[in-house]
Amino acid sequence: MAEIPYRLQTGSSFEQIIPLINDAFNSIDAENRTKIIKNGVTPTILFGYQKAGFGTFDYGLKIAKPTFDVTTATNDQLIFNSGLDHLKVVSTGTLVVTIPPGAANGSTYTATYPHGLGYIPAFVAYAFFNSAYYNLPLNSYSWNGTSFVTGAFASATVDATNLVVTVGVNGFMAGTTMPIKYYILQETAN
Repeated sequence: MAEIPYRLQTGSSFEQIIPLINDAFNSIDAENRTKIIKNGVTPTILFGYQKAGFGTFDYGLKIAKPTFDVTTATNDQLIFNSGLDHLKVVSTGTLVVTIPPGAANGSTYTATYPHGLGYIPAFVAYAFFNSAYYNLPLNSYSWNGTSFVTGAFASATVDATNLVVTVGVNGFMAGTTMPIKYYILQETAN
């Protein structure tokens, strides 16, 4: 391994220093510092060096799905690969928007989750409607015999303080609730 001097001589040029640094990094790369953890006999977790094993990076962390060898697994055979971008969930929950009995067609109701992150986060939200989950925004239409009319809509907005869900209703939803499942992410919306 190349030695990096404790002190460079006064007046050392940049051109003299770069080869020393490059030699040090090359010898670290050549050592292939890797830790592999096995689940019985199958390599399951890889931490450290794997040439071109993490996209554009040679160092990282991989965790394989059960029965797959982490040293040869493709990305779809991994539970985790630090070389890939991952959405990180800061909080999750369900907001329930209550539509009171007698709610008029076209009326709107809201529910608010105060995330208080101090930045505008990216988020994902789903409405539970007609026995299924739908990505927001949701626009549901029904046929009244002559034309399509709005059955319900749901949307969500977020700012640096709150996630606000708005539900607009048709009369058939009066006296019901609409659950909205949300995921607030660490990533910003900017």
